[in-house]
Amino acid sequence: LVLEKVELERAMLKKSLVGLQKEGKIRNDIAPEELSLIVSAVFHGLFIAQLTEICPHNSSRHVDFIINALLGDRNP
Repeated sequence: LVLEKVELERAMLKKSLVGLQKEGKIRNDIAPEELSLIVSAVFHGLFIAQLTEICPHNSSRHVDFIINALLGDRNP
């Protein structure tokens, strides 16, 4: 059941990433299939790290770093 949810999440994320790339809102130099896997893994990892108190509860700085990397030169 968990694996099904993860695969569904990745498929939805991939669809969104393809659209964002077509609109020129995020970098085009990374395949959506690969990017959806990495983004899902990172955010699941951050969630687990927060639950186990390995990571500070305010991890917005880390999330901003990830988002800025995806935006590349498009970041205002």
